[in-house]
Amino acid sequence: MVLMLGLQLVACGAAQGIKAPPAAPSPEDEGSAAEGSEEGGSGEEGSAAEEPEGESPPALAGLGAGNKEAAFHAKACARGEAEACFHLGGLLSDGRGVLEDPERAAALYARACDGGYSSGCNKLGSLYMDGRGVAKDEARAATFYTRACAAGEALSCLYLGTLSSLGLGVVQDEARAVVFFTRACEGGVANGCYNLGVRLEEGLGVHRNAARAASSFARGCAMGHPASCSKAAAHQPLAPKE
Repeated sequence: MVLMLGLQLVACGAAQGIKAPPAAPSPEDEGSAAEGSEEGGSGEEGSAAEEPEGESPPALAGLGAGNKEAAFHAKACARGEAEACFHLGGLLSDGRGVLEDPERAAALYARACDGGYSSGCNKLGSLYMDGRGVAKDEARAATFYTRACAAGEALSCLYLGTLSSLGLGVVQDEARAVVFFTRACEGGVANGCYNLGVRLEEGLGVHRNAARAASSFARGCAMGHPASCSKAAAHQPLAPKE
């Protein structure tokens, strides 16, 4: 599920068993989360190794029966190659060449995430947001998006910005949303530039700054984002009348 302000967002129910949503982490906290990811998880809440659990090598080997691509990734994943676990998870999540199995995909994304492959953290976060293969849990989705964003996954930063803006899984905080949208924009995600521009234009979570808003919209437009182009055009000074 792609989370974007200005686009349709499917509302998710509050995660069960969570009394109050945690605040979105600070940049320093995110750096610590990234270190934990590189170490393969510490057993604390948010470790992908906790839920869902990874599969054993024999089970992974069985996934490749009748499909060369799946067999290749299954063998590599069983050897501990996190990227291969991620790609195998993608095959199972989409049902490409194998039976669709979101639960097993979640387990493989968890293995990839704990192995230091940040795209696995991003995909696992989206499964928690959608409730595919795992119980829907916005707070855990935010945890995995945080790990991925800290590791440089710009899309995860965009998703965290949206969660922070709407108060899904974390405390609503427009200032934190600005931080994450900035990271997404700098990482090449056009919608991050658009959302940042809107906040600079309207003064949401940041001081209003028309010049910076125009620059952010122009950056999004350069990436081919139509809504950013419309906003950028609106910020262009009118030509003087002859």
